[in-house]
Amino acid sequence: MPGPVNPLVPGLHVTNKGLEIADGTSVRATLGQLPDGTYGLLIYNGAIELIDQFGQTVMSNGAFAGPMLDFIRSGIYNNMFVAGISGTLPIGTSRDDAAGHTANCPGWTIWRSSGAASATRVSDTTYPGGAYIELDFAATGTATTNDIALTTDLFPITPSGRLGIRSFESWSVPSGVTLQLDRIVDFYSAAGVWLSNASIGLGPAGASTRAPGNWSGPDLVVPANARFARATWHLYESAGHSAATYYRLGAALAFIANDTSISSIAPGQVTAAGALAVAGSVGFYGTTPASKQTVTGSKGSNAALGSLLSALAALGLITDSSS
Repeated sequence: MPGPVNPLVPGLHVTNKGLEIADGTSVRATLGQLPDGTYGLLIYNGAIELIDQFGQTVMSNGAFAGPMLDFIRSGIYNNMFVAGISGTLPIGTSRDDAAGHTANCPGWTIWRSSGAASATRVSDTTYPGGAYIELDFAATGTATTNDIALTTDLFPITPSGRLGIRSFESWSVPSGVTLQLDRIVDFYSAAGVWLSNASIGLGPAGASTRAPGNWSGPDLVVPANARFARATWHLYESAGHSAATYYRLGAALAFIANDTSISSIAPGQVTAAGALAVAGSVGFYGTTPASKQTVTGSKGSNAALGSLLSALAALGLITDSSS
């Protein structure tokens, strides 16, 4: 049986613990039995470099790099199209078709149901990631003809939380053309089984031009049994056709998962654009939050008091048990 490695002999050694690498001074890596008796991989004061299936560096010198940084910040791998090969992109026939999931645009699947619509990666410093994906159209279409789409890989989400979509995009829709854009989120279980989907928003519809800029959709409530999601941008010219029509999906695509509860809010004004419901106890001006109070006693003939109690009860602030 091989004995311990001699660290003064550089190279790869087979020992009674597994494989060990020495640099002439000390052992730098062990694959096999570790000093604590468990089995695994241990690197001693050395650099780790990881490269994914697309040839992209995930980690270099012990630090995350490239599109992995975008994944950590946004939840979407290569969400700013930092990685990829400029030029015409390979296209599949569905969001799960490997033909459209290539090193040309890592982390995304480019697909179309039918027709000759195309997708191109273009380098452009106008976009935060330095590149965008342009979608071009060959003829008037429908949701299943002459269409084209971009779909992300699975990304983690918070069950029962809220999911918001933030994108950086531009488009040009000439007169006489209607461009249909469906932004869709599909939800999946922890096992990767499809559960449901929801629409984020439509546009740009009729003739218009948009300079590169941010777009924000409404937040979606994540199903309680969902663990992953995929986002899709699906487009087609629903009326008219022009070779000048294009849609560009660029950088800063931040998919933000937030908890539905709020534990604290920084000092300042808080504004709710829609309806607001408070489920727990309430306290104002520093008062310790208390449960809903019950008002008893007689209002007598005081119409103003009766009106006030009715109004407070309607807001849910009190229970009016007066007579």
